[in-house]
Amino acid sequence: MAKSATMTIDSTKVDPAALWEIENILYGSPEAPPRMPLPREIISIIKQEGLVEDPNDPGTFIIMYGALEEDPEDPGTFDIVKMGVDEDDTEAGTYTIGNQA
Repeated sequence: MAKSATMTIDSTKVDPAALWEIENILYGSPEAPPRMPLPREIISIIKQEGLVEDPNDPGTFIIMYGALEEDPEDPGTFDIVKMGVDEDDTEAGTYTIGNQA
């Protein structure tokens, strides 16, 4: 017997922006063809975590859901504002990601 899984998303309980993002992945958009997201990507979108791993490039993350804010004192540079993303104390410019699904 083949393995299978089911994931149900209750549209009355999920943020509309997250539902829109999931639908764009499943059905495609003008920018990207449709694809089947991994469960951890769906969970990250629903939780609106600041980063989602790029399924086409493992180890690379897509910044989303207001994870960055432009620095008002230095236009064109951005600060990470989501929890779970921290700059590495020993290597400036490198970030650690915690609590990812």
